Amino acid sequence: MSTARAPRLDLAHIDGMRGILAAFVVVAHTVQFTGVAGSVAASMPVVYRVLSAGDLRVPAFIAISGFTMMIAVSGRHDLRLGTTYGAYAKRRIRRLVPPYLTALVLALALIAFVPVMNEPHGTVWDDKLPVTLQGIVTHVFLLHNLSPEWITSINGTLWSLPIEMQLTLLMPVLLLLWRRTHPVVVIVLSFALAVLSIATGVGAWSAPHFLGIFGVGMYGAHLVIGSEDDLRRRRPRSLQRMFRHQRSVLLVALVVLTAAFVQVAAAPGIVHSAVTGTVAGLGITLLLMVLADGQRTGRVGTHRVRRFLGGRRLVQSGLVSYSVFLVHSPLLALGNLLLLPLGLPTPVQFGLMLFVVAPAVVAVCVVFAVLVERPFMNSHQRALLGELFGRRAVPGTPHVASTDAAAATAVPVSGGARRAAAGAAGPRRRR
Repeated sequence: MSTARAPRLDLAHIDGMRGILAAFVVVAHTVQFTGVAGSVAASMPVVYRVLSAGDLRVPAFIAISGFTMMIAVSGRHDLRLGTTYGAYAKRRIRRLVPPYLTALVLALALIAFVPVMNEPHGTVWDDKLPVTLQGIVTHVFLLHNLSPEWITSINGTLWSLPIEMQLTLLMPVLLLLWRRTHPVVVIVLSFALAVLSIATGVGAWSAPHFLGIFGVGMYGAHLVIGSEDDLRRRRPRSLQRMFRHQRSVLLVALVVLTAAFVQVAAAPGIVHSAVTGTVAGLGITLLLMVLADGQRTGRVGTHRVRRFLGGRRLVQSGLVSYSVFLVHSPLLALGNLLLLPLGLPTPVQFGLMLFVVAPAVVAVCVVFAVLVERPFMNSHQRALLGELFGRRAVPGTPHVASTDAAAATAVPVSGGARRAAAGAAGPRRRR
């Protein structure tokens, strides 16, 4: 059987999407960290609901992760990794873990050496405390999602990274199943396991539906990345007809995402977060599919959206999105705690947090990306990141969306400090 690969596509718009999602996460966490817990929700309820409607951002990142991790595999006729499992795992661990451990040390240092960070003050930072030996050990080994007591301690945004790593290491197993049965069967079984987890409460705090969403993202790439012969074989005829009308598909994807966002913002908690998250994952996957298909076929239906999302600055913001995810939360918490003694009205404090503290935090995250994350990027990513400081990238090099960047670099961004295992109400929302 041939193992020939399909030509690589310029999918820079994916990094642009990551950059936008990362910005949404920072804004959402800013509104959550402002003042004491619940103060913005009480004094500015509409602003709080709209800006903290974050149940959709993590599923979006998870779907992007599944899609990008599948790009290289989908380009192969045999749907194999093209390397050994050990080499694959080593590459993923090298890309994700060193910056993560550095961010973990930074958070622990802030808690240990900045007095205001290691005492409760009635803010949402309180549920990151106290730091325990078990919490530290499980964070170091990326196992803190195994208990609701550990999952959001120390730095709440790090809760999703073990899930990202576990999904990444599980992907070759999913591919093995795909080669023996239809991918849709595997995805349906993944969601069935999530329903069982949520119904019983066993592991429900660890967002079990993310496995299905990750599979949906993988399947999306499977249907739009590959040679013409492979795509004709993989695609249902209905999908082939649908993608002849790319503007309509693009509109449907945007409507699905908007509907999910409006539901979460207008009536949070009415629909289980696993349902809205799955809808968001489906919507973002459809968006990824139609944009990739537009790039592959050259149809004009999506070129303006691809050009916007593939803009240099958006792509660069996507490149630093992992560092933003790793570092921003404790720094926002610190900024809020330093402002708290001033006794400012909540709207004033929120304004300072949004327009002064948050930009300063993002600047620190960019420095973190350059000093800590950049050595683990590929050469093209390093060149693009260098442009932020006046260095020129290699001209004429097409940007292929990185499968190295962590795509699940975000967290659900609404409040709550429940430590018990989630039941029918779903996993607790994290900051």
